[in-house]
Amino acid sequence: LEKKNTPLKIIKKEEGQQKKLKIGIMLGGISNEKEISLESGRNVFYKLPESMYDKTVLFFATNKKFYRLHVRQIVKDTTQEIENSLLAEDEIPFSLFKELFDFIFIGLHGGEGEDGTIQKKLEIEGIPFNGSTSAASKLCMNKNETLLVLEKAGIRTTKRLLINKKTSQEEIIKNLNEQLTLEPVDLVVIDSFGDIFQGNDSNNNMAMRNTVKTFDK
Repeated sequence: LEKKNTPLKIIKKEEGQQKKLKIGIMLGGISNEKEISLESGRNVFYKLPESMYDKTVLFFATNKKFYRLHVRQIVKDTTQEIENSLLAEDEIPFSLFKELFDFIFIGLHGGEGEDGTIQKKLEIEGIPFNGSTSAASKLCMNKNETLLVLEKAGIRTTKRLLINKKTSQEEIIKNLNEQLTLEPVDLVVIDSFGDIFQGNDSNNNMAMRNTVKTFDK
């Protein structure tokens, strides 16, 4: 067992011959980053040599179940097209993962693929996977909590202000400056919605309030 940055180089040998590592590649999901996940997962599938790995693409559907994808489905343009082509007989219950796979490659983006949910399930089953632990994944989904941990460890972080929908633009500019990036504290978004404020512009003020309202809990 060769332990480096990733276990993907593990090759099991049986009776003098190489035994393929059985890998489940997760893609899809229900977050707004599922199309990016489709590209990531497919890239992993195409790049892993068949001579070394027994590969299975696992599509995480909107019903939160996993389905084995066939080649004709993997090449589809969107996750919706894949969703429409899923068959009940291709569902693979999570309870069978331990039996079917030696390793899970998480190609999911956002949502349960990044917030520690999937990672926790794999840890409980004792199935190796790529990326961070469930605890680290859960922590890092909250930007403010992550920065607090980094600061406690003596790592310099950017100046920031935690705001909600009641925070005025004047308070933001007073604590920071007139040029800043606005991000939700606990969501990963692929849209470039960071608002740059230039003085006391009412349109920018309204954009800030609407954005904060959208992501405020």
